[in-house]
Amino acid sequence: GNSSLQDIVVGKNGMYSAVDLTRGRAFTYDDNGNLLYAFGAPVFERNAFRTPAAIEYLGDKMVVLDRRMNMLTVMEPTAYAKAIHRAIELYQSGDYDGSADVWRQVLNQNPNLDIAYSGIGRALLRQGQFQEAMRMYRLGSDREGYSQALALYRRDWINDNFSAIMTGILVVIALVYAISFIVKQRKRRSTQYEGLAYTISENKFVAYLQKLKYAFHVIVRPGDGFWDLKHEKRGDMWSATTILGLVMLTFILARQYTGFPFNMNDPREMNIYMEIASVLVPFLLWCGVNLALTSIMEGKGSLKEIFITTAYALVPIILIHAPLIVISRVITLDEGAFYYVFQTIAAVWSVLLLLVGMSTIHDYSFGKNIATSGLTV
Repeated sequence: GNSSLQDIVVGKNGMYSAVDLTRGRAFTYDDNGNLLYAFGAPVFERNAFRTPAAIEYLGDKMVVLDRRMNMLTVMEPTAYAKAIHRAIELYQSGDYDGSADVWRQVLNQNPNLDIAYSGIGRALLRQGQFQEAMRMYRLGSDREGYSQALALYRRDWINDNFSAIMTGILVVIALVYAISFIVKQRKRRSTQYEGLAYTISENKFVAYLQKLKYAFHVIVRPGDGFWDLKHEKRGDMWSATTILGLVMLTFILARQYTGFPFNMNDPREMNIYMEIASVLVPFLLWCGVNLALTSIMEGKGSLKEIFITTAYALVPIILIHAPLIVISRVITLDEGAFYYVFQTIAAVWSVLLLLVGMSTIHDYSFGKNIATSGLTV
């Protein structure tokens, strides 16, 4: 149920405490709203408060009023609470080294206290140790602090490696130009030879690569592209299955390696089979249900054509999400709008391609295609 906060009191260094009647507990937070500790419970023990109505500080001690028992419970901080108070006090007084040392002592008593890792991260950030601060913020699940440390670390890294970065860019440009020049020269020479044992189209592997490459044409000119997939057989099950496999791989990599500020998943809990099923099962359900539905609504697409069309429509997911995995590791939360915009573009692009593809292979009008697609979902 919802909490029923009865009273709140502000203590030293911006810390404040509140009592919750529903749970019979007192909660203490720092000046940023991070939970430091909680204690108390409606247990039937001697001298324990059960229905707290008010809370007040008395020096370092805390006094809680129980309205049902008409009793004041006076509590003094343990060594654990004193260490937390001391760490906050040292940080606010500018003694960042001392604050980090005390937070480490707290972690010896409670390794699961996120605010302790964040406290060490803040101290390291003030000292200019940005990379180590990022590690501590990550241990403390503090994405805002991690983004601040990342921005400063990225700035320093670019300043230190600017010459190497510019040299690398120039080398890449030169390599691209050289490769394109060599390819053009080879194409010119290849036209001089005849009587080859086989043509390019007869080489199965090259033909397979050409069908994969045709996906780029499909996503840019979907009308012509999907028509050729159906009538000119520009795609096949092998290329479509490859695209589907790349989509599954993209989702697995995104879940595991997306930058910490944008990754709410715990990589330690990843189940690769569930990740594969999260893509494969909806994909196969879409194909099966769409075939069953369109077969009674004058649809002209076969199961194979539906499979190939759906797979080719997912190419934007690969082309956009794969680079986003890398980009998410070097951008901060403040720059996250670009990350989410491109994620949306990938989804919308794929949906539009899927609608065009279904309309093409089933020979449906726009309205009928929207209706059958909606019913399939």
